[in-house]
Formats: sequence, C-alpha cells, structure tokens
Amino acid sequence: MLSAMPGTSCFQESGASSIVATDFQQKTGPARILSTTADADMQIVQACSLGKKDAVIISSYSGETGTILKVAKEAKNNAAPVIAITRLGGNSLSKLADINLFIPNSESLFRQGATSSRINQLLVVDIIYAMIITRTHHHKAELIKRTWEAVSHVSGSMDSPK
Repeated sequence: MLSAMPGTSCFQESGASSIVATDFQQKTGPARILSTTADADMQIVQACSLGKKDAVIISSYSGETGTILKVAKEAKNNAAPVIAITRLGGNSLSKLADINLFIPNSESLFRQGATSSRINQLLVVDIIYAMIITRTHHHKAELIKRTWEAVSHVSGSMDSPK
C-alpha cells in the first residue's frame, strides 16, 4: 500500500518517538519518499495539505499527545490515510488511525528511558522502509545507492550495497 502513495509524511510526538521519525527520514531521504518535521505547528500545517493520494505515518507510544491527535484529524479531514505506530491496548490515536501498527505495551507512559518502546518503533520503521524499497521503482533504489556511494568516507574500501 505504501508504494502506491505518492507522498508520505511522518510525524511524531516529542521524546523517543521523535528519534523514530528522524531515523525514518534519514533512511528514506535520498529517495524523496518522506517528509517530516519536529515542529508541532508545521506538523499540523503539513497535515492540512495532505490529500487522499498521500499518507501520514504517526509515531507515538502514548497515542495521546494533543498535536499528534490534531495532525491525525487534519489528515483525515483531507481523506489522507493515517497510519499509527503506537502501543497495543488502545488510545486516542489508534481510534483515529486507518491502519494501526501496534508495538508492545511494555513501558509505563511516565518512563525515563523509553528503551523498549523506541526499539520496537524503530523495528516497525525498518520493516516499512524495507517494504517501500522492495516495492518502489528501481529508480528510488538507485538514488539510495548513489547517495550511499557519495557519502562513503573511504573511496573503494567498502563494498557498495547490492
């Protein structure tokens, strides 16, 4: 489904989930698949400009952050599918989402390290990324390979990805 969508935006709450969106953006940036911002107001602005051929991926362990819920509502108002990466067990975000990608509800909402929830969200992002790359046009895979080669620090000492 993701490969058929021309535009995808990824938004996140602050804290550990912001690391997840940044990781996703770093992976998909060369192929121009994803746009993201950590600025709460800009997240809402971007959600207002989404359409039914776009999608929004929202990463939020709690699923209760006000900005994130506003982003989901604005995306839905424009008929853009909402994909949530959130904890199992139900929350406000999961009720708004068209597709829920649940991670284990293994940490308190008032946690210090957010270790397991962040690792679980990163795993889901890696799976989505792998799906996008294997299902998109060869051109996007070539863009990723070319950018990898361009930023290799020691020319000729590393094998390029296949």
